[in-house]
Amino acid sequence: MSRDAHRAVSAVLARVEKERVRELPATAGVATAAVGGWAKLGAEIESLFDVAYREACAAARVQPDVPLERLKVRAEKATAGQLARALRSVVQAQPGVFAKIWIRVLVDDLEHRPSALLELLEVRNRFIHPGKRPPLPAQRVERALERATALLRRVHAESAALR
Repeated sequence: MSRDAHRAVSAVLARVEKERVRELPATAGVATAAVGGWAKLGAEIESLFDVAYREACAAARVQPDVPLERLKVRAEKATAGQLARALRSVVQAQPGVFAKIWIRVLVDDLEHRPSALLELLEVRNRFIHPGKRPPLPAQRVERALERATALLRRVHAESAALR
């Protein structure tokens, strides 16, 4: 695992842990610190998927633009969800290449319904953009944070073992 990947995993884990202790406001838009924290969490998850995607492409000897072009997305404009789909497609195309590396842990999560990281992005999107869809109940937010923490600790452990 590269240093960039280890940093990305560590950054998402630190941000999730920080948001776990922050109390959610009763209504959206009340606590700007919480909104900013969730926005940073979304950016950190996107960065993690970007690093994982680029490392997966390198391991599979695939140009990073090719899977994204199939999704009709330019690499510099790809969102976390689009990067997650592209990552999954690269790994599924050559599963043996990723049998024992940390990327497999992320892809296993993406294939699980609901995915811990994608569920966390859904919580973030509902919190940041409350007018589009109502925020989720606090219980579901806490569950999403718990699941993401467990997953990220697993990925972090895998990354530490590979360094």
